[in-house]
Amino acid sequence: MAETSDRSNRDSKSRDKSARSVYVPPSNLPDPTPDPDYTFRWVATHVLGQPLANNVSLQMRDGYEPVKAVDHPELALFGNNANGNVEIGGLMLCKAPKERIEARAEYYNKQAQNQMDSVDNHFMRNSDPRMPLFADRKSTTSRGTGFGSGSKYTGVFMAYPTVSAPYGLKPVNLIGGQVFAGSTRLMQIASGYATNIFYGDLVKRVSDGTIEKDTGTTTATPVGIFLGVSFTNSSTGQVQQQQFYPASQAIKSGTQIFAVVADDPDTLFQVAVVSGTTVISGVGISAIGNNATLVQNAGSTTSGNSAVAILDSTATTNTLPIRIIDVVRDTATAADNFPEVIVKINATMHQYNNSTGV
Repeated sequence: MAETSDRSNRDSKSRDKSARSVYVPPSNLPDPTPDPDYTFRWVATHVLGQPLANNVSLQMRDGYEPVKAVDHPELALFGNNANGNVEIGGLMLCKAPKERIEARAEYYNKQAQNQMDSVDNHFMRNSDPRMPLFADRKSTTSRGTGFGSGSKYTGVFMAYPTVSAPYGLKPVNLIGGQVFAGSTRLMQIASGYATNIFYGDLVKRVSDGTIEKDTGTTTATPVGIFLGVSFTNSSTGQVQQQQFYPASQAIKSGTQIFAVVADDPDTLFQVAVVSGTTVISGVGISAIGNNATLVQNAGSTTSGNSAVAILDSTATTNTLPIRIIDVVRDTATAADNFPEVIVKINATMHQYNNSTGV
């Protein structure tokens, strides 16, 4: 009985030891003994028998140096070349000081952050105190125990903004759902032109080939929507790119003023609906397919944005310049009241479709 008991105990210990053993496949490349002052990496020297001299040179100039086999005897069995370097299958083991690698990482992190800051600055350029934009990437969601049975969902819900003031016409896409990819045309503004033009204003070609603000309401002949301007400042001699064109802007002698214009006749725009001037109103779904009157409010020299809107009294009158294509449901204030709509310039009004020349 004692012998049976001993055999049983030995078998149990063997099984416990076997159960605790974990197999880890060997890596294709050996790991050198860690050095607190250096970072190691394998650098490609050949691919399919062809030397990669440029790659090796780049890594050497970036601070790496070949690891010598004599400094790492644990790698001696894996191979070395005539120079005493550790090489395996077209890869050479190299090392670089850790402080240089950390400085390199800091440099590229800063480059990436600068790019993100540039994107944020470009995005926030369109912000307006009346409809502010936010570049905060942080969001939090806490998990409940599920819906029903007295549980409470505590996640974060999206709240759509309230339309507090008109902002001009903003391109969103093209007829038929085609994407508006930002395609625009540079059009010249006459030097000394004495009217402000804001981001989202309508503009038209005039007889000298330049453009001016189209101030039409019940009729208009626009060539497109103004989206910015570039000119060389007469005082600083520097090129300025900004949201709006300031009336009578002085420019450097021998230079021109160029506006960025969304001029595709198929472009669809988002615009606010007002009851008059800048008082936000709305239309019902029955307004889709109707034509509308433009309301020409003065834009903001602070934000550079237009304040053009459309009037809430729509009609089928074929001489009105704007056609309502759809409503914006995200900002509806009631079941059938939409303060924003999607519109296009009526075909016979757009200068590219109007058979009468300028």
